[in-house]
Amino acid sequence: MNALGRGAYLRHGRTSSSLPRHGCPPAPEAISVVLASPAFAPLRHRAFRALWVANLASNTGLWIQNTGAGWLMTSLAPSPVMVSLVQAAAMLPVFLFALPGGALADILDRRRTLVAAQLWIAAAGLLLAALAALGLLGPWGLLALTFAIERALR
Repeated sequence: MNALGRGAYLRHGRTSSSLPRHGCPPAPEAISVVLASPAFAPLRHRAFRALWVANLASNTGLWIQNTGAGWLMTSLAPSPVMVSLVQAAAMLPVFLFALPGGALADILDRRRTLVAAQLWIAAAGLLLAALAALGLLGPWGLLALTFAIERALR
């Protein structure tokens, strides 16, 4: 029997005799059963789906920035300590600002807070990109801008 199990078909009004002999459902039925599961129910709401996709894009960009910053540090200052400081600069805002940031987020308007954070990230990211493209970015500038980008998220 497949991962959906025979019970999923019985709940949707199908009899066990309507299953194919090998126990695997036809592809369209399997997709509709999976999408009808309660796990995907929040994605039916347009606002939640938009926020989820935006969060996915933001996190993907953040992962790319963290990887690129570590890689760039290997050419700016190949010392293992400096390379590890990139990750420290990315994680330090979590320890410093998580509790006060959470309290502040409860007080302020959520939408404005999210927009302000994303604008801060965009400004710091553009500054990081411009300085790197012009060859003006040093190791400490990379650490400071990595901290600034992560600060907006925490």
